[in-house]
Amino acid sequence: MRKKDRIIQHIEAYQQRDKEKIRSLNKSQKINYAKITNKPEELIKKDNNNKIIILSKLNNKKIIKILYILNWFFYFILLFILIFEKNKKNQN
Repeated sequence: MRKKDRIIQHIEAYQQRDKEKIRSLNKSQKINYAKITNKPEELIKKDNNNKIIILSKLNNKKIIKILYILNWFFYFILLFILIFEKNKKNQN
């Protein structure tokens, strides 16, 4: 067995152990576990508190996308300013 396969098996074993651990927790413990480990998708999604956690995780992804778009937006603005300044210098 290759080293990579053994590592994958260890990761799968840890994930399975985490799922079994989550099943044994009560609701408030599940919420705390989700806050600590940032794994709300493994919890019951019908609970109001868990919905808030899941939404916050989705909002983090949305924030990253928005920042990525803003990054490109400012990149093109800077590019436009540089081209505009270069043309201005060439005219003078």
